[in-house]
Amino acid sequence: MAMRVSNKAFGLALVVGLAVCGLAVSKVSSLAGSRSENGTYEVSDFDIVYPYDDPRPDVGPSDALASVAFTSSWPPGGFPGRADCHVALQSAGGGEVGHLDFELVNGTNGSHTKPIVMPVSARPETASGYCFQAAGQIASGVGYILTGPTRIEPARNAMGDKIPDRTAITFEVRWAEAEADPGLRTCFLRVDRVDGTMDAPQKFNLLDKVEPVTLYVDGSPATVASAEANCGAFEE
Repeated sequence: MAMRVSNKAFGLALVVGLAVCGLAVSKVSSLAGSRSENGTYEVSDFDIVYPYDDPRPDVGPSDALASVAFTSSWPPGGFPGRADCHVALQSAGGGEVGHLDFELVNGTNGSHTKPIVMPVSARPETASGYCFQAAGQIASGVGYILTGPTRIEPARNAMGDKIPDRTAITFEVRWAEAEADPGLRTCFLRVDRVDGTMDAPQKFNLLDKVEPVTLYVDGSPATVASAEANCGAFEE
């Protein structure tokens, strides 16, 4: 899952498959409630922790913060691409005590998010949320155009030393439509060898790429006759 928090929200960001927030749970409330718009994600099964217990040992629990996690599900039509989402926390009386606006790209249907943290003005007891299709994105077509390879060279480690029998293949990347953000897409690398064989297609994902991408294959550069990479719809 990828989650980008807007500048209106508390400073937290999640990237595909990786959460940058840890959590020590002091109290959890499991709640249900969801709404989706325009055939995009449905959010449900909210888990609230309050007060937020910072995982750093020198920082105590704060009643000015709460964390919330939820399940994000695809619509019947399949992977919806990118969406703008809103989650709100309410007090026992129903008044809003905190909210978060963020961008969501979830490549796993029905997964539960890592906890995200937001400021609150009082104790939250319930949660609600919804998503709507992000403006300016195109969820169909190839999405990205990869041209090249611009380089086929020995792979190198972090020290700059060559890695034996390993090749780095670099492609230029651009959006298929200049003003249409393609979001998360699945791509395949095809490599033809000088001995007439072809590698099994190598699958990889791209998200928000507008700079060169380097892929790695076994064998030395001398074994590579040609390579090409093409993208299409996201595949879970």
